[in-house]
Amino acid sequence: MNKPSLGDINFINCLPLHYGLTHGGFRNSVSIYPGTPAELNRLVVSGELDVS
Repeated sequence: MNKPSLGDINFINCLPLHYGLTHGGFRNSVSIYPGTPAELNRLVVSGELDVS
């Protein structure tokens, strides 16, 4: 089964989520893709990213 793919927005208000995903128990359970909101939204629409 493929890992869920998550978009990682580099904004200060997203830092708690980013830290939890990269340092917590989920880090090996998901694939994290950094990008701007516009880039990540395009990936979600195209089906290349599960969540942003």
